[in-house]
Amino acid sequence: MLRAIGYFIDSLNNDDFPAPQELVGADSRLAAVADYLDRGLVHERYRGYSWCRFSCGEQQMGSCDLTDGHWVWPEGLSHYLRVHSVRLPEEFVQHAISGAAAVAAPEAAQPDYSFWIEWARPQRSGSLRQRIDDARLEDVRLTNLARDETIAAALTKYGEGDSECIQSGCSRRSLSGMVFCAHHLPEMNLNERFRYHSIGLLFDALQGGRGDP
Repeated sequence: MLRAIGYFIDSLNNDDFPAPQELVGADSRLAAVADYLDRGLVHERYRGYSWCRFSCGEQQMGSCDLTDGHWVWPEGLSHYLRVHSVRLPEEFVQHAISGAAAVAAPEAAQPDYSFWIEWARPQRSGSLRQRIDDARLEDVRLTNLARDETIAAALTKYGEGDSECIQSGCSRRSLSGMVFCAHHLPEMNLNERFRYHSIGLLFDALQGGRGDP
């Protein structure tokens, strides 16, 4: 088992991981720990690049997880320590400054996030979490608005036909000349269309610092 550290909220649907803004604090050992993080071995690679939750403009946040054989963390974690003074659990800090050498972990080893989540939970910021909740509600509102507008536009453009929509469980009439109703057109799947919009709302929610407890 690999104990995971340094994983931060990455979407409005993720309420388990902390925001790095909640973990900022003074620690003279941060530079040494950051150097240790950079010496980790690649454990898993991903297709996309990570992004700084502080929206500081840093574009090189890595695309893989690193490990020392005991712990696993995102490649860009050292950035948060050096630039944003984000703290990590004392148990890991002691391990990092002890001079332990990194060893490869078995490829099948899966990260266990429970230690990280439980360590960070008491440090949550009430005001920041409220902003995230508000952003989540705004995301739902805008998605529903876009869905309603898309349905209305499809009905105006095509009109309803005489046959029933082929979507399982749907009793609405399909659009004229089509097999789906306005509610089940392929373009009604707004998740991907709104993905970057949702991330933008999360960005806005995360800005403003640590906030009140």
